[in-house]
Amino acid sequence: IATLSAVALPVEIVLFWLVSQLPSQVRHAVVMAFWSCWLSLHRALPRAWVQTGLADEMSLEAHAMGNAIFWVRLLPVTIRRMRFSLGNLDSCCPPSKGLHTEVIDLPARGVHGVYLHLTPEENEEPRRVLFWVFGGAYVAGSVAGTTGFAEQY
Repeated sequence: IATLSAVALPVEIVLFWLVSQLPSQVRHAVVMAFWSCWLSLHRALPRAWVQTGLADEMSLEAHAMGNAIFWVRLLPVTIRRMRFSLGNLDSCCPPSKGLHTEVIDLPARGVHGVYLHLTPEENEEPRRVLFWVFGGAYVAGSVAGTTGFAEQY
């Protein structure tokens, strides 16, 4: 599998670049379309075939997720794959279209983050602003990839 992974590397680099150029709303729509099809397949198949989780009492969605993730463990986890995956979490939870962001970049102080203006300016209620910094544990992830999650809180 490691040899196959190395052979696929040039294609992976181009594919990752192409996917990263798509807006998060588009990636979200594609992910949700695939998920809808995958879940429909699980609903159509006999439960004995799709209930592969730890317990039969788990929801069909949990079984479907487990069946999807099962195959990922066969791929070697490289830094590139980890950074790509964690940097694209906004595919599952994209920021809203009206979210106003203000980038904060102070490299001399080691600060890189973004102000998330959660309340529209025309709204008369007190404005909510969140200073969002996501370090990614010095390995993977980004402020841009997790802005949708931060906006929900």
